[in-house]
Amino acid sequence: SLDKIIEQARKECVFVNIPDSAMSAFIGKGGTNIRQLAEDHDVDIERLRKEPSCIRIQGDEASVEGAHVAVIAWLNDWEASHVGKTVELEEAFIPAILGKQGSTVSTIQRATRCKIDIDRRGLTLTVRGGDESNREEALNKVNEIIDEEKKKILEREAEIL
Repeated sequence: SLDKIIEQARKECVFVNIPDSAMSAFIGKGGTNIRQLAEDHDVDIERLRKEPSCIRIQGDEASVEGAHVAVIAWLNDWEASHVGKTVELEEAFIPAILGKQGSTVSTIQRATRCKIDIDRRGLTLTVRGGDESNREEALNKVNEIIDEEKKKILEREAEIL
C-alpha cells in the first residue's frame, strides 16, 4: 500500500537540523568529517541548499538509522561543549534581528564575541561562545530589537485605529 511505501521512504531518508555554528565543525575541513560519517555508515549525507542548517541522510534503513544515531551523538557532544542560552522568539521578529543581509546579527556577534543561531523551524535563538556576561549582553541586544519591533507594531496598530 501507499502508506507502507511512504513509511519505508521515511526510514531511508532522514533530515537532521544542525545549528549554524556547528555546521562547519560537522562538515569538517574540506568535508572530511561528513564524508567519513557517510562512508562509515554506507549512506549519502548532504547539506540542503534551501535549508542550510539541515542535512539529509539517505541509504538503506539500517544504515540510515546508524548514521542518524551517530549524528545525534555528535550533536549532543558538540552542544555539551558549546553551552548556549536559548530563547523562544516569534517569527515576525527574525528579520529585524538578522538585519539587512545579516548586518544586525553580525554586529551583535562581533561586539559580544558570541555566535547567534536562529532556528526558523523551532523559532528559537541560541547565543553561544564568549563568557556568561557576553551571552547576556548579546541576549539583551536581541531583546532591545524585539522591544523596538513591538513598539513599531503597536504604533502601526494605533495609526490604523
